[in-house]
Formats: sequence, structure tokens, C-alpha cells
Amino acid sequence: MMHKKSPQLAMLSTRTRSRRTLVAVVLLSLLSLACVCTWFDPRTVLIDPENTDNAMIQYLRSCVPEDVLSTVDPEYYTDFGFRDWWRFPLVYPYSIEAVDTLDQGQLCVDGDCIWLTHLSLDCEHLLIRTVPSRPTDQEETALFGILSFDSGEITLFDSEDEMLARAEDLGFEGETELMTLLEYDALFWE
Repeated sequence: MMHKKSPQLAMLSTRTRSRRTLVAVVLLSLLSLACVCTWFDPRTVLIDPENTDNAMIQYLRSCVPEDVLSTVDPEYYTDFGFRDWWRFPLVYPYSIEAVDTLDQGQLCVDGDCIWLTHLSLDCEHLLIRTVPSRPTDQEETALFGILSFDSGEITLFDSEDEMLARAEDLGFEGETELMTLLEYDALFWE
């Protein structure tokens, strides 16, 4: 014996399915809206690279010869990364990148990369405090270094005093107290 659904029961079943579908669509919409909101990153705020009045960006731009500066993508100075990836511009063409944390970042020069935790710069040189290439390697100790923006050469020193003495010989005009990456990041948002 075959049971037939009554038209009222069939209509009720269709209404229930429609309501369930509507509820599911609304819930999914709310969920995706919540996800979009959590993805907001203040570093993605667009800064007009041509008209920024940020002192650090203006300083970095002033370190590059005008004929070279005219060939540099203006966003070079305003691309600060996204979400868990940070990018810090230095004197063109150098930058520091960090992932997950601002405890340390990576500076790459001609394919060779060095990890650093602290820095200071002027238009000619970058002073850095390095960290072991593998953070779990206990045998490596921190070193200090000077990057010449002109040549791309990094000279390493065993102590901060040695590095600062050489920086003075080179005519370094920046701060001799090294700042953290977090402190350097803050310079772009003042």
C-alpha cells in the first residue's frame, strides 16, 4: 500500500525547506562578513605615495638620487605588508621583511639573507644587530654589522663597540642607539 502525501503536508515541507535555506544563507552571509572584518589590517590603508607627509618616508626618498627616484615605484615606500607579513622599506632598493613576529626580520642582499633584531640608518649605511640564522642554534651568537647602501656589502663585527667605532670612521650620521623593528615600524605611522 502506497502512502500519498497530502497537499498540505507537501506545502509545509516546501516552506520548511525554504526557511531552512534562507536561514543557512543568512548565517553564511554573517559568517563571511565576520571573516572579512577580522582580516582588516591597518597596514593596508592606502597612503598616497606621491603626497605623503610622513617624515620617515620623506627621509628615505631624500636618500635616493633624483634620477633613480624617478624610476622607483612610488608604492615601494608605502607597501608595509599584510596580515602576518611585514615589510619595512629602507633606502632603495633595500627592505626588511618579517613573518609572524616583529622580534626579528630578514634583510636580503643579492640573494644572501641575514636575520636582524635591531637597526639604525642614515642615507649611506644601515647598522644592524644580527641573530643566528637558525633561531634554535645555540652555538651562534649575535653579531653586529654595517650595510653600505652604495655597494651592498655587509661588514660584520663581534661587538657593538667595534661596529660603532667603524660607523664613526665612515661618518655615520644616524642614531647610535639601535632600535627594534617595532620601533622602526612606528616611524611610518607618526
